[in-house]
Amino acid sequence: MTEKKTDKKGKIIAISGSVVDVAFEKGELPILQTALHIYRDDNKNDVVTLEVVQLLEKSVVRALALSSTDGLYLGQEVINTDAPIMVPVGSATLGRVMNVTGDPLDGLGAIKSDHKLPIHQKPPAFVDQATGTSVLVTGIKVIDLLCPYAKGGKIGLFGGAGVGKTDLAPFCRENTRPLSSPSAQPALWHQGLHSSVQTQAPL
Repeated sequence: MTEKKTDKKGKIIAISGSVVDVAFEKGELPILQTALHIYRDDNKNDVVTLEVVQLLEKSVVRALALSSTDGLYLGQEVINTDAPIMVPVGSATLGRVMNVTGDPLDGLGAIKSDHKLPIHQKPPAFVDQATGTSVLVTGIKVIDLLCPYAKGGKIGLFGGAGVGKTDLAPFCRENTRPLSSPSAQPALWHQGLHSSVQTQAPL
């Protein structure tokens, strides 16, 4: 995770769970969706990334921490990156697992990509969106034949006690989740790291 060089710095004035209020000097207030960095140590090895979600006053913003706030304290220095949260994109990310700030979680080293994009993007134009209806195949015959689920829709399960509502949810999740998902199929995912299939699919 690279940081844009900036001299704009603030101070923590309040911490409540993952919500952090930060005060800046006049004229240096970050805009919404700006990434803020807080370093836990002097070596800058452990960084907490926050995102500005609300402007409280002329010099105070409310930010949401994307990792634990343990160890943060009032008056601690906060760096305004003057940029949104950026993550790597492109072919280098295929077959890789990363968090919301673009840090790898699969233990395979840094993701080497020259192209990064903000996590917030404009929605596609209406003409580019799929307006047709298709069926979400769950692999459960009684559902797919008698009451098929529509892709992109909301699904509700109603029934009395002991009829199988709780069992249907994990069955649908496991049957419709891609095999490349590490949380769904850990063995297959690790095997796929050594095949050409894994590097051709985004996770």
